[in-house]
Amino acid sequence: MKPSFQTVFCDDIRQEDNGKFLLIGAYAGDIRLPQPGQIKISFWIRSTGIPAGEHQLRIEFSAPGQPPPAYETKISVDKSVDIGTFSVVGVPFEIKKTGELSVIVELDGDREIAGRMDVVVGPPPDPE
Repeated sequence: MKPSFQTVFCDDIRQEDNGKFLLIGAYAGDIRLPQPGQIKISFWIRSTGIPAGEHQLRIEFSAPGQPPPAYETKISVDKSVDIGTFSVVGVPFEIKKTGELSVIVELDGDREIAGRMDVVVGPPPDPE
């Protein structure tokens, strides 16, 4: 099975003593900012199908109007992972305009868009 990744966008991620994760302020639709400004977003990335062995992992974030921050590391998997997770907490973005925020995961050179979220800058629409 080819590895795949899915992302939850949220304000913060915490882990309880029992190992469970708390996703705080998970975004369901889009991210809305009343005006351009800085925002910190956290990402909970679920993975499936990572084979056993050493792997090069790169997680890249793209946002409207700025160079993408990226994180790289080597991971070691003892046995094939049916389901695993990665958390990246509090990534700062300077959002200047409406656009798309995306997460790209690269595992051993294979890139995949792991999640997308629209970012809307401006006042909310008037209710009808």
